[in-house]
Amino acid sequence: MANIIVFCDSIAHGYWDLHGGWVARLRKDLDRQNTKPNCGEQYSLYNLSIPGDTSSNILDRLSHEIKRRLWGDNLVLIFAFGINDSIYIHKQKKHRNNQKQFVENLKKLLKLGKKYTHKITPLRTIIILSL
Repeated sequence: MANIIVFCDSIAHGYWDLHGGWVARLRKDLDRQNTKPNCGEQYSLYNLSIPGDTSSNILDRLSHEIKRRLWGDNLVLIFAFGINDSIYIHKQKKHRNNQKQFVENLKKLLKLGKKYTHKITPLRTIIILSL
């Protein structure tokens, strides 16, 4: 069995999507495949996406979340984040995470994720521009 763990924000969580977001759609497809006779490898999908999460939030909980769902040797990590990092806070005159912090968090997430698997898929990358 392969375990797929998704770390994202509200987009993957499924806010404002009548069908539950792209992770829910993927889950339906995997469940359909899992119930076929002689389907081969089966998949468990964990949507650990939290609306409002930044790369810092994901970094803070990554190891704990993986350890709770780690069994066997077939783990796939999917990261999709960056939108909330780039939010500009006008009162503070700064982004939630500046470009340097975002890149540092990304490197740490990839390094930490590789302790558990080499199957890591970045779905999107947001580059924060300081204007």
